[in-house]
Amino acid sequence: MLITIPSGGPDHEPFPSWEIEDALRQTLADAGSGEFDGNDMDFETGEVTLFMYGPDTDLLFASAEPVLKRLVLPKGVVAIKRYGEPGAREELVRIT
Repeated sequence: MLITIPSGGPDHEPFPSWEIEDALRQTLADAGSGEFDGNDMDFETGEVTLFMYGPDTDLLFASAEPVLKRLVLPKGVVAIKRYGEPGAREELVRIT
């Protein structure tokens, strides 16, 4: 599963995702639904992508969604639930 977060400010400054990352890492581990695997920051657009993996993307999303809902996030945050390896069916879920 991927979470994409648009720019955090003027001049395409990346959104400070550390709080989200720490919360997701802990929540996914506690739930046993998967693991947080890191991020990618696009310094041209300011978009941050968070990577999570687990055997069941719906369970992974169910674990992560409450974390995403309780934090103050910019408009345009989406989750991409992937049902298998890259190239498999994907479902886009708007968070904000």
